[in-house]
Amino acid sequence: MPIISLVCATKGRTGEVEQLLDSLVAQKHASMEVIIVDQNQDDRLVPIIEAVRDRLDINHLRMEPRGVSAARNAGFRAARGRIVSFPDDDCWYPSTLVRDVEAWFNDHSDYKILAVGCTDQDGVRSGNRWFQEECDLKVSNSLRTTMCPTMFFDCTEEMRAVFFDESLNYGEDTDFCLRQLKTGVKGRLDSKMNIYHPVRDMLSGTVTADRAVKYGSGMGVLVRRHATIVLWVALLAYDLLRAALVACRGRMHDASIVFAHARGLTRGYMKAALIGDFSAIEKRRLLVDADDV
Repeated sequence: MPIISLVCATKGRTGEVEQLLDSLVAQKHASMEVIIVDQNQDDRLVPIIEAVRDRLDINHLRMEPRGVSAARNAGFRAARGRIVSFPDDDCWYPSTLVRDVEAWFNDHSDYKILAVGCTDQDGVRSGNRWFQEECDLKVSNSLRTTMCPTMFFDCTEEMRAVFFDESLNYGEDTDFCLRQLKTGVKGRLDSKMNIYHPVRDMLSGTVTADRAVKYGSGMGVLVRRHATIVLWVALLAYDLLRAALVACRGRMHDASIVFAHARGLTRGYMKAALIGDFSAIEKRRLLVDADDV
């Protein structure tokens, strides 16, 4: 049985997946499996996977396109490792990361979730932008510390019964982590370790207004589900202040993206406020609608 399972959900990308697999070959970890959950409707990944199959323990799962959460759940069910992580198909690892993560869990047996840092290839912070380098994970910092590809789970039996909410199209990774914490385990951010991932945020020019609304909507649902109205108000105020500051610098397009995120944050929170008394089916529909704006 492998010690660690890495579950990568993918659709559409090829070169990025090849880069990830090459970085996993470089880990030289004797007890690691890689589960590729492939939602492509062609064989674009077959030659890439076959090229490294003699150097990696790879389980290539094929499934119909049903979204990233469904793919991660399929991979999670198939994972045999004690430690499980969900690298994005456009991230890659430093050569010692897997060994460092295993050693960290061995040295911190009271923790079952580890979140590491995230930078782009030039060392610019591209995720988990929390002001502390190390801290325990909790609701109040979760939106800045729980980016999916940075998280590793040393799974208890109870943790293996928790899956990604397939009705959430955005924010499902933070929701997954918070529900894992509710099983009674502890989690920690340690940014001395990191993965690599391109910068994709509202002010980087890589996010459209429509996508910003959807990101905000997912965040609104999360805050309603796990936190208090105080946190929602704080997040909304932060978005509005940031948009105003960016507009004052003459960056009107960037300001419109941040305003779009604030609009989504409001819509997601207000719609999620309605779901408490609904059936499971209606609850699922409302959560999907919160992102379908």
